[in-house]
Amino acid sequence: MYERNLELLSEKNPLLAMQVRMSGAVVPKDVDVLFVYGCGDVGFEGKHLIYLEDDLDRLSRFMESKAAGRLLEDPRVEFHFLSEEVLKGLLWRFCFKKSVLVANKGDHFQELKAKFEELKEGIFLVASDYRDFGLRVVDNVLKNVRLKMRDGLKVIMGGPAIIVGAGPSLDGAREDLMRLSKGALVLAAGSSVGLVDMAHAAVAFDPDPSLQEGKGRPLFFQNRLSHRFLKGWNGPKFNMGSSGGHPVEEYLMGSGRFFDGGWNVANFAAKVALNLGCSPIILVGVDLQGSGYAKGILGSKSTAEFNLAAKYFEDLAIENPETEWLNASDGGRALKGFDKVRLNELHFVEKETIFPEEKPLDWAGDPEVFLESLKRCQSAVSHLLKGPNALYEVELEEEVAFTVFLNPLWEVWRHFIDDRWIFFGRVLDEALLRFG
Repeated sequence: MYERNLELLSEKNPLLAMQVRMSGAVVPKDVDVLFVYGCGDVGFEGKHLIYLEDDLDRLSRFMESKAAGRLLEDPRVEFHFLSEEVLKGLLWRFCFKKSVLVANKGDHFQELKAKFEELKEGIFLVASDYRDFGLRVVDNVLKNVRLKMRDGLKVIMGGPAIIVGAGPSLDGAREDLMRLSKGALVLAAGSSVGLVDMAHAAVAFDPDPSLQEGKGRPLFFQNRLSHRFLKGWNGPKFNMGSSGGHPVEEYLMGSGRFFDGGWNVANFAAKVALNLGCSPIILVGVDLQGSGYAKGILGSKSTAEFNLAAKYFEDLAIENPETEWLNASDGGRALKGFDKVRLNELHFVEKETIFPEEKPLDWAGDPEVFLESLKRCQSAVSHLLKGPNALYEVELEEEVAFTVFLNPLWEVWRHFIDDRWIFFGRVLDEALLRFG
């Protein structure tokens, strides 16, 4: 009845209905973009007002109102018929702006808001990886090809695995971890490696990880990892395939080696344990809430990353029901599909942890071929900057560097930049300066 009354009120007085709906919501004063689900005059004075409507009849009625006439004359205001693709495009346009979504009608709003936040957080994290045109990551990938490493995707170990994160709950878990390490594989995720000497292996995910020396321990990683860091790691190196974020990886590694490692290093470590055939997989120090770390580690994490990481864990558990998933992060976030347990209640049969020897990884692509292709792309773009030329466009689009680097990069940046030839010219200049 409440929603029905608000719908009737919205037809007669959309501004009042909006005020009623927003009475429990707080819209930050410094918001750049206000997304509004459902048409109606909201009296917003910010930089951008984006209406999202999924009811054509409602949209048509509103367009006949005086309020619509005034809003249509305002360049800050846009109207869009709602779809996931439309929403993605808008969130890409404003991914570095402060934005919120509010409701001017109640139909399915909670579902939409959840989708809005999920897309917004994911797009921001992806875009952040491309702020430097992805040059840091691609540079790492090209240089890491030259190092000797093993094929981590082919390693099978089985048995229990403990994923150790660097959340505050790790502080009270070290004694039990020492005991359990005699019967379970302990994977130190990211910066936790410096806090857990009993870890059998480390897992790195970020391009520039805050890990300490390897002490001879194996390292599970993907190609985006810092070349300088990987070159200096003094233990066995297990490559876990392509992250999917940069097609250059697939070109170098070959198809069929995509390995979705999620949104943070704990996600990646859990997927590594799953690929190793381990069960149960136990989370320790993976709190996914709060702003701090375990003692001895500085820094902070965002709620956005925690939310995405939590969803990845839950999806992983749902998609792999044959694996037992346990959450022993005391005081950490509850996760669907994970049984909550106390670490001191777990007991495993003691066994020796041995990492099998794998043959060196064979690469499908040649970084030198890619670099030569970049140079030809630069030549073609220099001609296209002088004016349209179909011949040079064809030549450019046939280059492997265009297919696996320039064009995927443009798909990210086209939301912010109009002229792709100027964009390509700048990227190529910086890329060849860095890669060459």
